[in-house]
Amino acid sequence: MKVLIISAGFIPMTPVGPAYIAGAALKEGHDVKVFDCLFNGSDPGRLGYLLSSFEPDVAGISIPITLGQDEGGATKMDGPKAKIKQIVDTIKKKSNARIIAGGAGFNFFSEDWLIYLEIEYGLRGEGEVSFPLFLSKLSRGEPISGIPGSVILRGDRTFTETGDRIMDLDGVSMPAYELFEPARYNELDIPWGVSTKKGCSLDCFFCSDSQDHRYRLKSSSRVVEEIKYVKRVTGSRRINFSDNSFNCPITHAKSICKKMIQENLDVDWRSGTFKPLGFSREFCDLLRASGCSFVGLAMETASPRMLSNLNRGYRTEDIVTALDNLKGSGMDFGVSLVIGAPGETMTSIRETLDVVDAYPEIKAVWVNIGVFGWRRRILANVDKGIREPAGLFENPYYISPELDGEDIEDLIDDLSLRRNVLIQVNRSMADSGE
Repeated sequence: MKVLIISAGFIPMTPVGPAYIAGAALKEGHDVKVFDCLFNGSDPGRLGYLLSSFEPDVAGISIPITLGQDEGGATKMDGPKAKIKQIVDTIKKKSNARIIAGGAGFNFFSEDWLIYLEIEYGLRGEGEVSFPLFLSKLSRGEPISGIPGSVILRGDRTFTETGDRIMDLDGVSMPAYELFEPARYNELDIPWGVSTKKGCSLDCFFCSDSQDHRYRLKSSSRVVEEIKYVKRVTGSRRINFSDNSFNCPITHAKSICKKMIQENLDVDWRSGTFKPLGFSREFCDLLRASGCSFVGLAMETASPRMLSNLNRGYRTEDIVTALDNLKGSGMDFGVSLVIGAPGETMTSIRETLDVVDAYPEIKAVWVNIGVFGWRRRILANVDKGIREPAGLFENPYYISPELDGEDIEDLIDDLSLRRNVLIQVNRSMADSGE
């Protein structure tokens, strides 16, 4: 079948998800092309030309977790929804292709997206298996039902199938980055994403992977094979490990680093998903020897009380140990913070900033003000003022009621004066009348 994969990401990031899905379709023998919104936007002319020349049987649109802005400048979870709707409308006008939605952004509010885009079908979860199965059933003229992770909208009712977990990750396809104009990504100095696992044993209440507490790991040999493949098809040595927690479990991270050293890979790699666990001097030395040039530490908070509220699985002492050893490692490093979770106060924020300020070596600080509250039942157990979400487009963010508007404004003013700080302000649920 002719398959068009549309990467609906509009910010400069590597198209990890769409590349793996495109690779899965290629592996099954389908003819695959991509439309990359990073370079083409939602231009109906360019997309229309590709639809007319390629004549796809299926158009799969990968919706990322992207951020748009409301009129006040605050971020919203639905991102550039109007552009995505324009893409879908262009496909409907210019093609007879069967449209299917998926991607990390689709996973959270699948029904909302199907209704908004006025399409019937989508896939949640791990599409490396379910998408080829969808294509196989469609090509044979079989009913499109019973596919793991499928979401079907018929009339005003939604029918869903439980998604299967991929257990043999060494058997999945390579990411088809060769379809994504690698030279243009390289010009922007964007590292190429490689996944080394699925799942996460941590249970942070705001995280999408917290529903899967089992690690499913690629072998270190497969990871190295994948890196070699990505280097070959992209012409770049820059790699980003895109896992939710690269160094969890620590034994797996060490195994990958040792294999990279053994294979003498010429790479410049990084990850923004390190957790402050297992950061011994030995581990830092191993990271550097394997080609790691930047460690993004997802500390989120340094307040003992907030670490407990967020259920992060580590202590303030672990954060300090990690920062101490990174300071002496010779690698650049940064930290990410999440401010506004249940129980957050200006006192707990000060505890966090005091730890950050103690390390002037930190190259970058990413601050998210407002927590993505997709697990609102858990939020409601902590903050009794929360009701269940009505949907994606009514804004799913949460900010602790202990922080008033003046507190937030003062905090933003303070952070804006600091060096190397990037602030993302997410509109709270209270701001939208929830």
